[in-house]
Amino acid sequence: MSPTKISTPFQPLSWNTNMPAPDVPASALVYKFARMELKFDTDAMRGKGLAPYLITIHPGTEQNTEEFCTSSYDGQVLFEGEIMGRTGTVAIYERGTTSNGDVNAEWVIATGTASGQLKGIKGHGGYALKAGNGGKTIAGHLEVDFDS
Repeated sequence: MSPTKISTPFQPLSWNTNMPAPDVPASALVYKFARMELKFDTDAMRGKGLAPYLITIHPGTEQNTEEFCTSSYDGQVLFEGEIMGRTGTVAIYERGTTSNGDVNAEWVIATGTASGQLKGIKGHGGYALKAGNGGKTIAGHLEVDFDS
């Protein structure tokens, strides 16, 4: 089976950058922990995701507002729901950057994490947006394939 590209718009239900941080050695790097809840509601992908993130603010930009600092981040979207008519759960790695209000994210489905009818799913995708989205729907996309 060849990969299928699907549109995966989602609505951010919450965004919290005030997560408690564990004790770490003193560092010149400024970092934050964040969490986002996501809602997917299309025929191709329907369900919810919970995504914890570690955000590293690039030196020299930490004085800027949160929306306009330059940063790199990593996290996982822990998705539960339906993709292309198959139900289950799966982890989707997310890695991204922010710069001057632009957010660019890449998604990669975490091999071996799927359950239920999503077992064997593979894929990648992502999204881009301007900071200050205010809970508006974000135009994500995934290219997915299933092991036979």
